[in-house]
Amino acid sequence: MFLFAVEETGKAMSSLRHNVPRPLPPASPLSRVVRSGPAAPEDVDRLARAAWRARGVALIDPARLADPWEAQVVRNVATRLFGRREDGQ
Repeated sequence: MFLFAVEETGKAMSSLRHNVPRPLPPASPLSRVVRSGPAAPEDVDRLARAAWRARGVALIDPARLADPWEAQVVRNVATRLFGRREDGQ
């Protein structure tokens, strides 16, 4: 009788395991900061300002530079360091 109860309990537990959804894979530590869509311009500006102040890293959009010569200098340096852009610009 005791073995029957264990066997029945084992069957019940087995059927329960099939009905329980599988756990999701662990989230990346970056998942809380990564967004699904493009960042708003204000967010990019905030990030650029913080990067410059904290790390000395400059994020410069050449389109925001009034002097065409300065904008071209930024494009040339970025192309030399990181390669050509995918959109061909």
